[in-house]
Amino acid sequence: MSRTIKDAAVKRRHDDCHYELRRQLDGFVAIYNIGRRLKRLRCLTPYGFIGETCANEPCRFNLDPHH
Repeated sequence: MSRTIKDAAVKRRHDDCHYELRRQLDGFVAIYNIGRRLKRLRCLTPYGFIGETCANEPCRFNLDPHH
């Protein structure tokens, strides 16, 4: 994941301040979690995998992940 973020976000932008880089990274991680299907997660997105796991095994979660 670190290399993916580095290649997609950090290397392509040259921001003047830390705030802009942070904002860019937050947006990238949000899009990645909702849109990127991963083989390791049975071709689900990270968001979809957490939702499915919560529905099937709610005892593994202390908080509602959809909140």
